[in-house]
Amino acid sequence: MRLLLAATALAAALIAPSTANAASCSTAPRSWTAGSVDLCRGTLVYSDYLDDDYGADTGATNTTSRSAGLAPSAGDQSYPGTGQDATADLVRLTLRIKGKRLLVSGLMNALFKKGQTTLAVAINTDGKNSTGGGRWKNLDVSSKGWDKLYLFKRGNTKTNTIQGSVRVPRGKKWRVQAAAAISSNGQVMNVAFRGIHEQASAQGVGKSSDSGSWFEDKQAAALGSGDISSFGATVRPAQLRRHRTKRQKVDGGLHERVYRSKYTVPPKGEGVDVKGVPGRGNGGGQVALGFEQTFQYLGHYQPYGIYIPKGRAPYGMQMLFHGSSSVMSGLVNQPGMQQRLGEDLHRILVVPEARGQNGFGSDISERDLLDVMADVERAYKVDRDKV
Repeated sequence: MRLLLAATALAAALIAPSTANAASCSTAPRSWTAGSVDLCRGTLVYSDYLDDDYGADTGATNTTSRSAGLAPSAGDQSYPGTGQDATADLVRLTLRIKGKRLLVSGLMNALFKKGQTTLAVAINTDGKNSTGGGRWKNLDVSSKGWDKLYLFKRGNTKTNTIQGSVRVPRGKKWRVQAAAAISSNGQVMNVAFRGIHEQASAQGVGKSSDSGSWFEDKQAAALGSGDISSFGATVRPAQLRRHRTKRQKVDGGLHERVYRSKYTVPPKGEGVDVKGVPGRGNGGGQVALGFEQTFQYLGHYQPYGIYIPKGRAPYGMQMLFHGSSSVMSGLVNQPGMQQRLGEDLHRILVVPEARGQNGFGSDISERDLLDVMADVERAYKVDRDKV
């Protein structure tokens, strides 16, 4: 009987579909599928996409100073001044109840000044879109149904967090929305609760203003319209009070994943440096063509592109290294690549960001490639003989 049970368990493990986020529940996960919403021992945890803070699609094509070369953005908006990028790039949002207070915490990609970023949270407490709603005060967005709107600006530049608390709203079932904006002008750059199927559909440079390389196509379109009603998460306050746990279900197809690296790139060590921190490499002698090694994505949190084929685990794993001026969605968002190398060969396809568009796979760029491989193997059942 023991042998039969063991064999049955082994067979189940081999044919069970792989699900990312299978690790134990954490309010500060070390990696996640971007767009995930988890209920973790009574804390609502939204884990966002990274480097997706390009704001609204205004109709222009690949015009921001941050979206260079083969990496266009769907959003067209920039930050004021210089060196302030990523300050409205949400990494994680958590909500929990303590006594009669609702505690809100937003982790940002970077914060350089205490009040430069506004974290906005809207709650629909009666479940009706026909009541309430409207413009989010001085922010340049609106949505339907909300009857409670809270703006938090108290930032901690040491921890890159914005925190606050409010009296617990009434209602048995909430629909929660959130966004991050530039405080000085109310320009929303990043919207929460977009789900795990955000798009990075750009198939080249200058093809369309509606598509980009940064998993923010839907966000850019919604911000362009000024209405973000479609993005939100439903939660019952009783689940928060009773410390319930419910994990995000993740299917196959194209996703962005994010992991927390042990390393940062000095001197800033957080956020984004558009120009890039110089590295030691020269791109194989192509300096004359402008391909000096640089690292642009400096902080602990690093994204990568991943495609999960249909069918059962275990999978093979195919690493795809993007070229100069490209990014993590390059190659892996191509249907031919997904079909031939993903589906036909039953391989997970992985594109590391490599800390920038010209990291050359060496130094901190190489560290990212190796860490991404390790994260995939932790999150999915990978046949190590087929890597």
